[in-house]
Amino acid sequence: MIPTELCHYTKKDIALEKIFYEGKIKFNQLGRTNDPKESVVYPTVTYFPSLGDKNADEYYKLLVNEFQRIQKEEWKVLCMTMHSPKKKNQNKEASTFRYGWNRPVMWAHYAENNSGVCIIFDGNKLYTSIKSDLRQYKLISKKVCYEKPSTQIKYYDDFQKVIKEQPKIADLRAQIRKHLEEKHAEYFFSKFSTWRDETEYRFLVHNISNQDEFVNIHGAIKSILVGSNFPKVYIPSIEKIAMELNISAGKMLWTNGIPTPQFGSIYNPKKLKATK
Repeated sequence: MIPTELCHYTKKDIALEKIFYEGKIKFNQLGRTNDPKESVVYPTVTYFPSLGDKNADEYYKLLVNEFQRIQKEEWKVLCMTMHSPKKKNQNKEASTFRYGWNRPVMWAHYAENNSGVCIIFDGNKLYTSIKSDLRQYKLISKKVCYEKPSTQIKYYDDFQKVIKEQPKIADLRAQIRKHLEEKHAEYFFSKFSTWRDETEYRFLVHNISNQDEFVNIHGAIKSILVGSNFPKVYIPSIEKIAMELNISAGKMLWTNGIPTPQFGSIYNPKKLKATK
């Protein structure tokens, strides 16, 4: 089930010059994420013992390089933040920060130390747009599981027969792609618990090219929030964008040390209608 609301934190320049201006949001290659588990190329010599055969050794290296290239370049991801579910007897801190837009770490890391933007999407409309624009590709969407993930060494066993058979490069790539799709939960939706406060929800597509993919987001945006340090000079631009999209735009404030969204403080279409 797609979450009702999804939040996307980004820098002001990307929001203003790319997302809002072009009306599209980008699926990045998996290798561009900030999690080393997904973005760092692992050194072959650390994990792969010599097979005692020069040709086998060379093929082993080819296998590793192709596996990592396909995983990091062919799979594109769009990362969102979900609201955390409300629980019984939830303490005040957990209740305060359960909303996707109320995450201090996200504002600091992904939105330029509170000077960026958090875009709030209608989850179902965004999903519909992604399915329509990227209908030619395999699409997988689900929340990220935060637990101790299996490492990529796991594919030793899965590909032991490939190493022995040494199929042609085209067949090797086909087997790697099939394996990654079958094991997508482990490779693409499993992260260490240190990332759990992001409550990430991912949209993932597979395309054999190394180009990024873009999705039209007009009609899918519900609201805009700018950070507490968002430059005043850009506020008129946000107001104009919100007016054109007929959505609310507001600013995050810190009240008694707690981040508080001021929805509609920059532009409120409902208030405008009420005054007519």
